[in-house]
Amino acid sequence: MTRSQSSSAAILVFLQGALFWTASTAAIGFFPLLAENLRLSAFEAAVFLAGAALGRTLFQPCAGLIIRPGNAGRYYLTGLACSLISSIVMAYCHHVVLVISARFVEGVGLSLFVVSWRTLLNRMAGLPCFDAVNESYVLSQNVGRLIGPALGGVLVAHFGIQAAFIFPALLYSLCLLVSSDRRDSTRAEYGLKERISTKFSDQIRALGQQRGILIVHHVEFFCLGLWLAGWPMYAVSAHRLSAEQLGYSFTMAAAGGLALFLVRPWTSRLSVQNRLIVAVTLLCAQPLAALLIQHWSWLLGLGFAVGGLGVSIYFTSFHRLLTDTYSLEQIPFVYGMLGSSTFLFQAAGQAITPFLSEYFSLEAPILLDAMMLLGCLAFLALGSARQRLP
Repeated sequence: MTRSQSSSAAILVFLQGALFWTASTAAIGFFPLLAENLRLSAFEAAVFLAGAALGRTLFQPCAGLIIRPGNAGRYYLTGLACSLISSIVMAYCHHVVLVISARFVEGVGLSLFVVSWRTLLNRMAGLPCFDAVNESYVLSQNVGRLIGPALGGVLVAHFGIQAAFIFPALLYSLCLLVSSDRRDSTRAEYGLKERISTKFSDQIRALGQQRGILIVHHVEFFCLGLWLAGWPMYAVSAHRLSAEQLGYSFTMAAAGGLALFLVRPWTSRLSVQNRLIVAVTLLCAQPLAALLIQHWSWLLGLGFAVGGLGVSIYFTSFHRLLTDTYSLEQIPFVYGMLGSSTFLFQAAGQAITPFLSEYFSLEAPILLDAMMLLGCLAFLALGSARQRLP
């Protein structure tokens, strides 16, 4: 592959990734508000808010089983189509069953996209352009998460909450149009039954060696569910933030994530365990800033940015842990299985938030988020200290 072809591949990956992640985050702060506008009950709101995570939880293991290098292209396009349909339904339908179903379909589409896209990237692992392509995709995620919430907030402020779902539908359509023709591979592979049993046994054996960190990882996803469902309502009611400011709060977190490139020379010298400790320490800044600062200010934005940097360091470190633990052939299956369990915890966090808000206070989910993150920090610090003991 020539340098020109390598550049073209990296640009195409960046464009597709930026379109998808901008679309998937544009409405991230407005699902709780949509549930309120539709006058959903506490139970209906819980199912609606957790719908995407539930869809991903139930379907991602299936995606890990059915997606292979030879068929990843068609499942990539299918995932985009699911996301497009979900956005259209939430924009124009107001029936409870339809909007909840749309959230579930959104989770299915995200499962197909994540597993198939990682598989497609792995197919290029032996090419000289792989590093550039991989970095382009990581950058596209940060850029999409940076501009998506801000654009969503601006559109909702000017055109109403429906715009938060029409805009992603347009971006998903554009992503389908710019997707290159993905020819399925015809290379021979292991039989599916042998492939599943081998990967499952290897995974179980390896997971036992990382039990403590995996516990923390699942708690992190529970906290993520609390935050995504609890912060928008708390921000509007307690902080009196406008729709634009709510969108900007998520944008500040994404902007903080881009600072990963600045701190990488330092964090790369740390062990994975110590990087996780640093990450969780920074993550605590988000809920603590939300609880302690009662109005929109640069200090609140800084707290969100610091938390966003913690998110980037955390997931980069955890993905490194998976890379060190599993072989390249195991990665799709591993992401499928872990995706199910972790997003089940995220769904639990999102589902419990309406009940915490209704029976305690609007700040209860944020307070629980902060307490659990501090607990994770103490757990990791104690584990690191034990490893240093003779």
